[in-house]
Amino acid sequence: MGREPELSHGTSSERYAILSDLIAGGLAGLACDLALHPIDTVKSRLHVQKGPPFKYRSIFHGFRLIAQQEGIRRGLYAGFGAVLAGTIPTHAVMFAGYKAVKRRSEQEIYDEQRLAVVDVASGAFGEILALPFYVPAEVIAKRMQVATLGPARNYNSAAHAARSIYITEGPQGLMSGFWPTMLRDVPFTAIQFSLFSLSKDWLHRTTGRPEPSTIEATGLGVLVGVIAASLTNPFDVIKTRFMTQSSGSEQKYFTISQCLRRIIAEEGISALGRGLAARCLWVGPGSGITLAVYERTSRYLKKSWQVEADTTATQ
Repeated sequence: MGREPELSHGTSSERYAILSDLIAGGLAGLACDLALHPIDTVKSRLHVQKGPPFKYRSIFHGFRLIAQQEGIRRGLYAGFGAVLAGTIPTHAVMFAGYKAVKRRSEQEIYDEQRLAVVDVASGAFGEILALPFYVPAEVIAKRMQVATLGPARNYNSAAHAARSIYITEGPQGLMSGFWPTMLRDVPFTAIQFSLFSLSKDWLHRTTGRPEPSTIEATGLGVLVGVIAASLTNPFDVIKTRFMTQSSGSEQKYFTISQCLRRIIAEEGISALGRGLAARCLWVGPGSGITLAVYERTSRYLKKSWQVEADTTATQ
């Protein structure tokens, strides 16, 4: 299992490393969501639409119909303001938490098999840290993305949506779907990060180069993202159902197990695979963009600060 490169020169090295991970993680999340938010909008509508007949027959039909009827900004990029506010701190905290635990573990553990387990646990830890930032932003975004399919909701902006949800449902409304999200994202991130680390190790053994190129990192990121997305898609369906329902008389789902049983009873088990193609089309490239941008930015920042530290040390 590949080890993290270290910055030298005392206790400030860990602060530099954490700061690098925070900046690189935030930029990586921003790049991913800016590029791929329209696909997430289509995926979300595929998750919640009822039928037959279905309004959106496929990913591409949904993409075209939303663009034609609602436009790019208010249709395909619905809820992006909330995503923008949430994705930067979410990815910053997630990557910083993951890398901090991994670096600390690598100082004390030298067995490769145990390090593989640590990699999974570190990914899960980073995701758990990020969830309080992610869930409220995701609730707001999802409500805005599927507004045309659910109960009448007229949100003028992400801030207006946040106020409306808080007033009508209380603070718990902004955290709806927290546990299904954890059930989806903790294993997803653990699988994604551990497979990416294993893939980088394999590439290093094959090519002899210590780090993958940007193209290689993107390709590996896409591959591990698709694998992780496929394994966790049923939880993504459940999470979206929780986040897009209203409380009170309109509430259909109360627990994860009850939601699962109701979906299967009313719509068949195939409903748990709904939106899988859109999820893979979104998560695969998203994982590639996120991991490649993170790797490139983090490497650049750590090298820059290492040069600065070396210069300071020689003065």
